[in-house]
Amino acid sequence: MMIAKIEEISDLEEFGIDLIRFQIYVRKPDGADVSVPMTVYMWEIRKFINIHDHEAAAYVNKISEGLRCQGAKDGKILKVLHEDCFPIYSYVEKYVKSLPREKINKHITWAENRETVSAENYAKKV
Repeated sequence: MMIAKIEEISDLEEFGIDLIRFQIYVRKPDGADVSVPMTVYMWEIRKFINIHDHEAAAYVNKISEGLRCQGAKDGKILKVLHEDCFPIYSYVEKYVKSLPREKINKHITWAENRETVSAENYAKKV
């Protein structure tokens, strides 16, 4: 399994809360991309970093603690991380690669079935 693309989505404008989710587009073993992305929230990545890279975790936590705001602040943290050239996407990739293969396969199967059902429903309407 390879990652084809990672996108950052902020929930701030739409939902009024500063949460970041990463949309991860995976590539199947046959080389085709799955059209429906997996969603992973920033808090999951931070938890992964806390477990697997204590030095990076200390750095991210220092940024978080230095921001003077209450509640979720993922977007603010991510902005600083990007400015400091912190390799957040490499941690997203490591996180996804650490997931059980079964979970990735379930996502791929779900995405493919979703596409098939949508195409069948469209065909019935036409």
